[in-house]
Amino acid sequence: MGGRTSVLEARSYPAWLITGAVFALLMAFVGFVPIGGDTTAFAQDIEALLRAGYAAPRLWDFSHLLWRPLGMLLEKAFLPSLLPHFNHNPTMAVSFLLMCPSLACGLICGLVVLSAVQKLTLSPGVATLAACAFLCLNVMLNYSRLGTPYICGLACSSLAFYCAAFLPGTSWGVAALSGGLAGIAALLWIPYVVSIPGILLARQILNLRDEARAVRLRLALVTGTTAVLTIAAFYALAFGTLHLGTADSVAAWVHGTIPSSRRLNILHIVTGLPRSFYEMGDDAVWLKWFLYHDPYAAVRFWDVLERAVARVAVFWGSMAALAALLWCSATGRRILLLLAVFSIPHLALAAMTEGASAERYAALLPIVFLGFGCAMADTSLSHAKRVLATLLCCSHIIPNAIAGRERNMGHVVRQDPVRLAAFANAPQRDAFFVLNGRDGFWRLTYLDPLNPLNRNPLPAVLMLGASRKEVACRVLDVWNHGGDAWISLRVLAAQPERKWLWVDGDDGTTWADLHEFFTAFENDDRAGGSDGFFRLPNTPGSAVRVNCPNVH
Repeated sequence: MGGRTSVLEARSYPAWLITGAVFALLMAFVGFVPIGGDTTAFAQDIEALLRAGYAAPRLWDFSHLLWRPLGMLLEKAFLPSLLPHFNHNPTMAVSFLLMCPSLACGLICGLVVLSAVQKLTLSPGVATLAACAFLCLNVMLNYSRLGTPYICGLACSSLAFYCAAFLPGTSWGVAALSGGLAGIAALLWIPYVVSIPGILLARQILNLRDEARAVRLRLALVTGTTAVLTIAAFYALAFGTLHLGTADSVAAWVHGTIPSSRRLNILHIVTGLPRSFYEMGDDAVWLKWFLYHDPYAAVRFWDVLERAVARVAVFWGSMAALAALLWCSATGRRILLLLAVFSIPHLALAAMTEGASAERYAALLPIVFLGFGCAMADTSLSHAKRVLATLLCCSHIIPNAIAGRERNMGHVVRQDPVRLAAFANAPQRDAFFVLNGRDGFWRLTYLDPLNPLNRNPLPAVLMLGASRKEVACRVLDVWNHGGDAWISLRVLAAQPERKWLWVDGDDGTTWADLHEFFTAFENDDRAGGSDGFFRLPNTPGSAVRVNCPNVH
């Protein structure tokens, strides 16, 4: 066995090199698609926190407890030397600093998948293919280049799983390392806490070395205890710093960073989980139009079938086929059980909070590709079934590469130059309110912070898809800082145009309510052409003040 292991390790070096080279090529040549994330918001918070100090409330975010502290450490260490390279724009420089850990952790995730599949199948070739296909997932292609904690959390969670399931020996130190990594993953993004049961059970379920049950249970106990102590220590630090001494204060802190429940969350999972595999563009919007019976889109079932269902159906069909292939072997059935242990709590959490976002399902993806690797290498399966497993494993690579190449090429630069000039030349203290996150200005300032257009400070861009009170309070905040609030002229239309990709009621706001609220204001001061903005007049008796009575 020792000789076989040595040969396998020698054969693994080319696999590591190939995986690293593929990752570098993907990051360099496959276009970035802004699919979400809060890079700019994190960067702006960290920039402000450096002045406010470690006691500032925004430092300790319940959902991402360690991300801002990590950003502050990076800022203190590297910001002065980076600023000249970003036109002395601190938001861009801090965004870049936050992207660097994500980029490194993206490669780590791929190498963990490579090592895990290789340990399970003893096939470096299959492991390399599974790892490269994993790196081509929509989540990996895009979030690896965002300054958000999701990929860093995934790297910690994946390493914790690998330590628990695949590292040889019965060292308590390895078990403690696994628990510490699992705890750090949850501190980077709290939903990773529900991955801990899967990490604890990984060694029990896979049992690659036929260890005694008592030994496996002791190691799991050390892992779980370390994870709990790691999480508890940092949250205790946050509680003390924020002076959270009552249940109400803790609840307010928690609810301040967790999105409220939205309708049809289970149906959002139907498209959200495939989105972690595929760049689906605006297909999900068409599905929402149909499911919500949007009164302005008039989408028929056949429209949805043509636009939105194809990749969703391919994804769920692939998962069903993978499950059937894994069921054919004892090892495959253990992986299925492990996938269920990881999936059930994450899917339940997505159903209770936000099921449409691709990052919700990142923790499941390494286990899925462990399953693909097992199916591709399973000699008990027929050649045709193994070819099928290979095709399913790689089905997303070409569509994602094409989408990443096409959808990011100049999405803002190609806009109406008059509209863009009105925005770019406005004072930085102003704010522009757009309909939703599909507006080019939102993508520019919020999702693409390293775009060259951001080298000069731009006004804030905010979304109107919120309650009247929330929008009113945001407007008042702009006024109180000496700026003007510019509202998209689109709200004055009797109904939204399809190209705006508005989904009526998706965030609890209807077009009728938005239209009624803003048509009551004067709108003679306009900028940006026919698809531009009107300035909301700052008058003492404005309805904005009525809708936000707590801000003066």
